This record gives sequence, C-alpha cells and structure tokens, in this order.
Amino acid sequence: TTLNAAEEMRNELSEARKLAHRLDELTWQEGVVSGWENHLWLVTSSDFAGNYQLYQQRLSQFLLGCERRQPYPENMLRIAYIGVPSVFAEELYPYLERNGARVVFNEIQRQFAMPQPGCSLAEQYCHYTYPYSISYRLNDIVAEMERRRIDGIIHYVQAFCHRGIGDIIFRHSIKLPMLTLEGNADFTLTHHLRTRLEAFLDVVKQRSKVYERGRYVS
Repeated sequence: TTLNAAEEMRNELSEARKLAHRLDELTWQEGVVSGWENHLWLVTSSDFAGNYQLYQQRLSQFLLGCERRQPYPENMLRIAYIGVPSVFAEELYPYLERNGARVVFNEIQRQFAMPQPGCSLAEQYCHYTYPYSISYRLNDIVAEMERRRIDGIIHYVQAFCHRGIGDIIFRHSIKLPMLTLEGNADFTLTHHLRTRLEAFLDVVKQRSKVYERGRYVS
C-alpha cells in the first residue's frame, strides 16, 4: 500500500470510531449503556469484527435504542476497569451491577477505539497508549478517573503476562481503592473471585460514605 491509501482508509474508518466514542459517552456521562456493552463494542473496534461497515450500521442502530433507555441509578458505584480485557468479562460486568457498581471506564478497550485520532495515521498511533511505556497509560488513566468520577478500580492481569508488573506502579500512583484480579484459562467467575469482588465493593461503599466524590464529609 501507500501512505496516501492508508490515510484514506483511516478517514473511512473515522465514522465507526466516532460512534464508538459516542457509546463511551453514553456509558459514563448519561448512564444508559452498561459496562459489558461498553466492553463488547469497544473491544470489537480493534478490527470491527472484520467488517467496519456492518459494525458501523449495527452500532448506529444500537445507539438509537440506548438513547431511549432509563439511566442507571446515580447512587451506583462508579468503577474503572484497567488492564487487558478479562477472560471472564461476560460474567464480571453483570455481577458488579447486581452488587451496586457499574464500570464507566474500560481502559484498554477504549484505546482500541483510538480516542485521540490526531491529524495523521502516525499521530493517531502515537496517542495509542497500549503498546508503549506504562507512563503513557498512567497519564490517560488518571485523567479519565477524574473526568469520570471514579470510586474504585479493578486491575485485571492475565497470568504470566509481563504487564502484571505495572500493578506496583498503579498502586503507588493512584490513590483510590484498587482490586487486582488475575485470570488464566477459567472463563467464569469462581466463588473465590466473587468473594473478593464483594469484599472490594464493601470497602469502596464504606469509603464513599466518608468521601463524597473526592470531598471529605465530616
């Protein structure tokens, strides 16, 4: 191919990416898209399921339906999910919602949608945090946590993945309750994981009674 042809393709994909960004806004700003739906559509934006035109058509229809939904209750905990998409994602997100929490930030999945497209293909990929130093990811995470009013963080690492080392850096740099979950080949939430999630949410709920979105309440 040529650089010009690649830029033309980038422009052709921009509408599908704009729809993915709108989905993300409906998740954290308007509260009408679930964390699981957010995960599913954004992670699919990595390759548009092999057909970006069909992806664009289906997502456009999905968003029309979402805008007619009733929003989630305001008193639900707002959770950030950072790290690679988990092997037990299909059970994780609904389980959190049944326990009074919802994911309003999917870090890596959002990156797949290229949230900062830039003015060129090169600039777009320079803004893409996933392949680079953890400092780029951390800057993006911290900014989004403040913007999305996050109460607690779930950090997922895949077993034997070098990215697990970043957990130490995240815990040192982010001053919010954080639960680290590790997965391997088990595609369901085990009783052990459910217990850990419940205990973590209890901690976040207790903290939210003392802190009102970052303001201390005596």
